[in-house]
Amino acid sequence: KTFGIPCEWENYVNWAGLAEYWNGAAKKSQSALCMTIGTGIGGCAIVNGQLLRGISYSACEVGYMNINGNRFENQASTTALVKKVAERKTDKISEWNGTRLIESAEKNDTICIEAINEMAELLGLGIANICYVLNTEIVVLGGGITQRESILTDGIRTHVKNNILPALSSHILLEI
Repeated sequence: KTFGIPCEWENYVNWAGLAEYWNGAAKKSQSALCMTIGTGIGGCAIVNGQLLRGISYSACEVGYMNINGNRFENQASTTALVKKVAERKTDKISEWNGTRLIESAEKNDTICIEAINEMAELLGLGIANICYVLNTEIVVLGGGITQRESILTDGIRTHVKNNILPALSSHILLEI
């Protein structure tokens, strides 16, 4: 209103997905799944240039999916990873974050490595399940913990491939 230009409100993951589709990793695709991994797990699907919103504007709220009897984000988000490591080390949660966790894993901390591997396995399973439903051309993952090539990103790629039929995985590009 102040500047006299159109403005829309949207969920931040939808904006991230649209940005990837318009000018990022998904730019040349017809369909994309974009996910953010952080405090929770967010999702956005774009098909033929259109954001998939659903009847109640809550399509692709993938963090709420049930994986192994619990919400996906309660098991595979950065928050869940930090909590898991802190509990296993009997530390305060406030002593840990994604950066410290990845750095500790890179220094061969077995507790961190095991927790990251578990996270990668759960993310791979969840992403594969979403791909069975959406069958998008590309899956783009974002969020602070995905910004460094690491044991996590390699593990996600492996577990997506292990959890999806080759006929699908050979057509889906995974960008982290």
